[in-house]
Amino acid sequence: MTGGVAQIAFPDLSIGRFRVCARYGGGTVHQPSTAGPVDLFVIKGILLPSPKLSLDVPAHAAPGATIAGRAVVDAAGVASKPGGTVRVRAGARDLGEIPIVDGVAALSVVAPAEPGVMTLTASYAGDAAFSPAASEPAYVAVTKVIATQPIPTLGESAASMLALVLAALAGARLRRRRSR
Repeated sequence: MTGGVAQIAFPDLSIGRFRVCARYGGGTVHQPSTAGPVDLFVIKGILLPSPKLSLDVPAHAAPGATIAGRAVVDAAGVASKPGGTVRVRAGARDLGEIPIVDGVAALSVVAPAEPGVMTLTASYAGDAAFSPAASEPAYVAVTKVIATQPIPTLGESAASMLALVLAALAGARLRRRRSR
């Protein structure tokens, strides 16, 4: 450890996906601590460009409502499609790994019971051909639904009739002014 930073080497790992955790036992000055699990994917050979990972979720949801969305793994310009899984998080809560089917991982999460903003993120660990990718955060406004009354409107024919009546009244008013 140098300057408070530890470097951990994993020599001779096979191609594949690993979950890595680190534990510090503590000392006279610092408390014990842990980090992880962190996704580690070992790739050897030709690597295709990183895919773009994005979240497609609604902008608004009611408290306690189920939010359906999807994580899209797009490898533009490449014939093969990324495979594996996408890990999705809602704030600090881990929603787990969701399998990618034809470039999309369908997700479902329940909105918090209290109004606020829910932040969703996704990470793709990569596979044998594609490197890892992470999404930009997606924000869902959790707000109470305010019931509103529909505003009555006139139909096309009623609006035309109203225009004729108003025109007739205006014409009658002009005639009275001229006759005085």
